Parts: sequence; C-alpha cells; structure tokens
Amino acid sequence: MPMEFSKHSLRTRRKADIAYGRAVAAKVAAFGPEVVVSSNMPLDAQNILQQAAKRQNARFVFWLQDVYSSAVRFVLKRKLGPLAGLAAAHYERLEKRLLRDSNAVVCIAPGFARIATDWGVDPARIRSSKTGHRSTRFARKLRTTNGRANTASSATSAFSTAVRWA
Repeated sequence: MPMEFSKHSLRTRRKADIAYGRAVAAKVAAFGPEVVVSSNMPLDAQNILQQAAKRQNARFVFWLQDVYSSAVRFVLKRKLGPLAGLAAAHYERLEKRLLRDSNAVVCIAPGFARIATDWGVDPARIRSSKTGHRSTRFARKLRTTNGRANTASSATSAFSTAVRWA
C-alpha cells in the first residue's frame, strides 16, 4: 500500500492511517485467521482492523506497545493549541474501546496494564510482556498452524499474525 504522506500533516496522516487499516483488513479478510495480533498501529487503522477481525469471527489481541492516545494528545496540543482537547478526547475514547473490545491485551510495561485496567479492560484478559515482543506465558496460550505462525504482511512495524488459540 504505497502512499505518499507527510507524517506532520494531520489530514494526510489520518488519511494514510485509514488507508493502511483498510489494506491490512483486506489481508485479514483474504486470509481468514482465527486470531489477529496487532501492535504499533495507529488507532484509526487499529479500529478498522479490529472490525475486520470481528467480521471473520477471529479473536483480536491488542499488543500495547504505547498508549497511542497520549502521544496524539501531545502532538495535537502542539499543533492545535486549545482545540486539541476535543480531538484528543476522541482518540482516548477510541483507544479505550479498542482495548475493552479486544479478546486479550498484551502490555509491555506494568504501567500499561494499570491503564488498561483503569479503562475497563478485564484484568483476566491482560497479559504482560517484559521483553516487548516475546512473552512466554502468552506464547503458551497460542498454538501455531502447522507448527509455525501464518503472518499477514504489513508495510510498517505493525504486524498481524494469525494463529490458532489453544
């Protein structure tokens, strides 16, 4: 999904995020996974991907590397000043809903687990990963198809992996 955009332009960045979400959602629809694991995805794209997973009756795992809405709030405050609050609040509500609607949330830091719990995520659905990309406890919950993970490709550091939930 090649698309030129300026990451500093709010309009073109959001448009690119939505296009990316649609492209990854199309891969999920074509692949038909049982589980989708997503990380480092902009919230607009994550929303589209989570909806695609639901349409496929796939479980959705939100791998929480960053509290994205906090970064959005910071950037918008610099760009929009006092108007930033409304847009930032939208992204915080979206991130809260995405986390609550996930079948599991993997947090790379204990503070993220506290935030997820404060935002209404059932603590039983939260896993911790101290390494950022590997979690032994979480890995035991997943069994790959034919001994290896089937991965939907992506153009950025976000990833979507389809695995059989054990």
